[in-house]
Amino acid sequence: MTGGDAKSGGIGIITEPRLKKTWDMLVKNKLIDASKVPFEQTYTLEMVKDAGVMP
Repeated sequence: MTGGDAKSGGIGIITEPRLKKTWDMLVKNKLIDASKVPFEQTYTLEMVKDAGVMP
């Protein structure tokens, strides 16, 4: 909970590269259709961008 991205971005941080990796896995395993679920429309960072809850 306090390692990885949380170490530098705070607890609860969400990063685009991490989300992209998850999205890629879902597409690869045919759990979502990339043409129907475009990556750019699957998330927002607006709610956590300024939270900064540091470990």
